This record gives sequence, C-alpha cells and structure tokens, in this order.
Amino acid sequence: MLNPIIFFIFIPHGKVFRKALDNALVQGQITPELTAAFNGPTVRNAHYAEGVIVAIIIFLMVIKPF
Repeated sequence: MLNPIIFFIFIPHGKVFRKALDNALVQGQITPELTAAFNGPTVRNAHYAEGVIVAIIIFLMVIKPF
C-alpha cells in the first residue's frame, strides 16, 4: 500500500530536496528552495495519506476482523 507513495513521491522529491539541501549547506543559510522543498503540498499530502494508512492498519490489527 505504501510502495507507490515511496516510489512515485518520496524518492523523486527526495532528490529535489537533496539538491536544495546541498545548496543551502554551501551558502550556510536556509534558502527559499529548501523551504519550498520542505513545504511542498505533494509531499505533505503523501505524509497525511501515509498516516491514515498506518492508522487503518493498526486499527485492523487491534479489532482483528478476519
């Protein structure tokens, strides 16, 4: 369930984040590109979906409906 999120969102956006982080480290300050990489709506929504999926899995493990 989480594999598509990892492969299609987190890995590509991680590469963009890495470039922004390297640039910020060279400059020695937080850059607008780094802030944008942190606050991207796609990654934020993927983290929300990840939390919902994990909550559903834990819920199903606790109530054991099967």
